Amino acid sequence: MTVYRLCLFGSAGSLMAVQKLSALDDEEALAVARETVKGHSEIASFDLWEGPRKVNAETRKRRRKV
Repeated sequence: MTVYRLCLFGSAGSLMAVQKLSALDDEEALAVARETVKGHSEIASFDLWEGPRKVNAETRKRRRKV
């Protein structure tokens, strides 16, 4: 298992939280990261790191209220 760091950012770009997660590979870590932020509208984006290597960065699509 590899340890990853998930950095969660709010809409203003401020760091809200950092979580550690373990996964077998980058693909599994990314799936866990996406599942972690699912349903949390206050999280606007996240970065996924494995040590000094940035694995992925995503900005979440905002749903518009009608």
